[in-house]
This record gives sequence, C-alpha cells and structure tokens, in this order.
Amino acid sequence: AEYMGEMEHKRNVLWWIRNDLRILDNTTLAAAIKHLNKYGSRRGGVVPVFVFDLRQTAPDAMTHNFLFPRATAKRAQFLLEAVDDLKKRLKQQFGVDMVIRVGEPEDELPQVAKICNATDIFCSKEVCDEEISIEKALASVLRLHTVWDSTLIHYDDLPFRPEDSLPPTFTQFKLAVGDVW
Repeated sequence: AEYMGEMEHKRNVLWWIRNDLRILDNTTLAAAIKHLNKYGSRRGGVVPVFVFDLRQTAPDAMTHNFLFPRATAKRAQFLLEAVDDLKKRLKQQFGVDMVIRVGEPEDELPQVAKICNATDIFCSKEVCDEEISIEKALASVLRLHTVWDSTLIHYDDLPFRPEDSLPPTFTQFKLAVGDVW
C-alpha cells in the first residue's frame, strides 16, 4: 500500500499481466512504456499488476462449455511460483513493486487504477469469449489498450488475413510468409 500511496500525484499506466510473464521482450510492457513516454508525465510510471482470477485459478474452476478443470494443483503451484519470481525480478532489476490481487480483473483493476492515478491499462489481446467480455467491461471504465503477442509472426505482418485466406497446410503457410518467418 505504501508503494501505491507514493503514486498519488503521478500519472501512471497499468500493465495488466495476463499470460506472458516475461520482462525483457514483452510487447505489452513495451507498448505501455512507449505510451507513457509519449503521453504521460515524466514523473509517472508503468505499474505492473497481476490478478489471480478465481474463475481461472480456483481448484473448482471449470471450463465454460465442457466443464473440464481449469487448473490442476500442479498448474496452480507453477503459476504461484512464476508470479512470485516475476515480482522478485521486477523489484531486483527495476526497483518496481508488482501489485498482486485476487478477484475478478474487471473489479480489481479499476480499483488499482484509481489508487495509482491511472486511466490507461495495457494488456495482451485475448481471443476467447470469456476474456473478451472482461476486456469489454474494463474498456467501459478505463482506456484499454490491447496488444497482440500470442503468435510467432505478428498478425499485421502476415501477407494475408487469416480469417479470409489461411493456407490449409504448414508448407503453404511457410511459403506465403516467406522472409517474415
């Protein structure tokens, strides 16, 4: 809480960490920093936030359509350890405290944004209905910036639109992307 209290008079942006727990080549983090440098105050910063969404991580959490378990005990332990490691690395390498919350991101993130004096939030773009509904809820109360980072080749770098003309085989795909690959 002390860390967030220090940010009261600063202009900050939130970096909502969803699935990509990397630092050095994280495109969402890079976009947040670029935005802050362009539009933010020099006194502000990027506030990393991770939310343990119990709809995804609770022992009894099930998939929406097929009712499969979302997180086994081993997966939950791995996630806890990975988030703890990221928090330590952010503190050691950059002197930044990561905010960790438990709850629904659409409830937790606006609260963190208010405490941190942030109106913009950056996160990776998701494609599933449940995640998109969370993004829509957040976009209704904050300026949400989503960044595509889920493929080896960025969507905008493809010489075709996958929804219109995705090559049916890998060989045809590789030939189509050529030097981008």
